Amino acid sequence: NKNKFELPRFPINEKYGELKRFRSIINYYPLEYKRILPEEKQLFENTNPPNFKVEFFKEQQNLYNINSNKKISNVVVSKEKELTKINIENTELIEKIDSIKNDESYVENMAREEFGLIKEGEEYFEIEPE
Repeated sequence: NKNKFELPRFPINEKYGELKRFRSIINYYPLEYKRILPEEKQLFENTNPPNFKVEFFKEQQNLYNINSNKKISNVVVSKEKELTKINIENTELIEKIDSIKNDESYVENMAREEFGLIKEGEEYFEIEPE
């Protein structure tokens, strides 16, 4: 960053400014950014409130040092597992659709097993367990 004190990552005030917290936060790195707008930091009547924008680098170096990012990482891992499960289910469904469209024996078996249908001339017997 151009000035490491220009974009503070942690509030330092009476509530958060305890010495233990201060010692902890000084070891963190600042977020790296390309540009902050407006460049003029002084507020005037026509620029208050400012149109504030921060442009970060795409490859943020210190992103993994952010404490809340661990929570985000856990969510990402969870969603990736969920996506993998959904992709497996989709693959199975695509295979089932393909079998329904192209495999007469699969359709016949499905009709018999799931719907209890029989061919013309066949008789249906149900054997009850003892």
